[in-house]
Amino acid sequence: MYKAENFLHLTGVGTGLSAKQFYKYAVNRILSTSQILFNAAHPYDLCVRKLQHLCDMAELAASECFMLEEIRTSTQLYKFGTTNLDFTLCFGLDSKREGSYIAQSLRDENCFAKSRDVYTVTHILSKQNDKKRYEKLLYMDKASSMAEIPVEVLQMMEPSLLEKK
Repeated sequence: MYKAENFLHLTGVGTGLSAKQFYKYAVNRILSTSQILFNAAHPYDLCVRKLQHLCDMAELAASECFMLEEIRTSTQLYKFGTTNLDFTLCFGLDSKREGSYIAQSLRDENCFAKSRDVYTVTHILSKQNDKKRYEKLLYMDKASSMAEIPVEVLQMMEPSLLEKK
């Protein structure tokens, strides 16, 4: 999930429009080529690579990857991110939804050196926003098992999910 105001940054393009205007125009299919700028700060080839990964954002967040904690860039501190070594999807706290994080940046780098800690992801679980318990196991490392999941997390999982694995 990302906010409309983060979409512009996630695409990697420049524009004279506000971030919200850019998103609105893109969604309504009225964004014109004259409103999209490419320059040294926003090169065309970077935008193309970001858009390919933006379309696969959910897949990036549910595949073999590393979790990075406290990623510090020149302009921002992100609470955490996930990287597949090509791109890093950075997340920040959603001020409107307690305990929720939203995608804020898609960086064309792995960001290991910019993070405080790095963790290997062994399991990725998902649930609908309106559900209390995790319903799906999206990813499990080949060398891992369900037995390695902490008790606190097991208690947040649907019993049927535990029976399947």
